Amino acid sequence: MVDSAGPRVETEAIRPLLELSDLYSISIESPFVVEVDDETTSLRPEDVVEGTPAIQQLMGRAVEAAHADDVGGLHVTFEGGARIVVGPDPDYESWHVNGPNGALVLSMPGGGLAVWDPQPPD
Repeated sequence: MVDSAGPRVETEAIRPLLELSDLYSISIESPFVVEVDDETTSLRPEDVVEGTPAIQQLMGRAVEAAHADDVGGLHVTFEGGARIVVGPDPDYESWHVNGPNGALVLSMPGGGLAVWDPQPPD
């Protein structure tokens, strides 16, 4: 997971996919919440299109902290206090984070986490 400040939201896609840097990306595949400036927006991935206001407000913000909880929830805090929260899904992988060298963390259907450690570069 991202432990330090620095990566920023650079692009968005329909899934939604947040490209945090050349090294990390977050794919959200279940309902989630975006909190920006005391405004909370609940979204479903299929409703997110390019330019969705709640996602647009995250563009260019640095990630201050990100963690996955034991039940499979994802909590990402951005500079200025904005947050994305994705809970576990009973039937699907609700999110996954891709990292360098094949590192992968995902929320399992029904809760819990699956973790693939990075592979050493060739």
